Amino acid sequence: MWFHSNEAVGKLFTSKFYRSSLIKSRAFHIVVQFMPLMLWLDRLLDLREFEETNGMDEGEVLCARWIKPIARRSTLQTCGHLILSFSSQVPANEALRDRLFVCHKKVYTEKCKRELLCCLKCHGWNHLTIECQEAHDTCRMCAHRHCTAMCPNLDKPFCVP
Repeated sequence: MWFHSNEAVGKLFTSKFYRSSLIKSRAFHIVVQFMPLMLWLDRLLDLREFEETNGMDEGEVLCARWIKPIARRSTLQTCGHLILSFSSQVPANEALRDRLFVCHKKVYTEKCKRELLCCLKCHGWNHLTIECQEAHDTCRMCAHRHCTAMCPNLDKPFCVP
């Protein structure tokens, strides 16, 4: 009953905006350290087994992803860190408080602290240098179009962002 009334309120609310507007449900993220690499995160069955082992309800874990891309792993690597996304703060807080069990091993958990991305080429936000669309470097000291390492204006600092 509660879910349906909230869904109706959400539809009424978004009807007053553009047609493409939607209400996105919030996910709660935690970092799980030293997870055995034998876990297949793309298999829903493995996530459901993970929930069952840790006494969670089905569907509380929305998704999981490795922090380091699989292609960059060492061949001898046996553990990795991953980000778990939860549907509500209750199971996320319980995982932070009690830690989690995976393959008969208790693993460490911590809150996922996302930092703002800052490009070192243009000093813009929300992208990295490799994804930067700017043609020229922007100096972080004087804001002119040259590399910071070659700045001739060190005596005239200027805040770029």
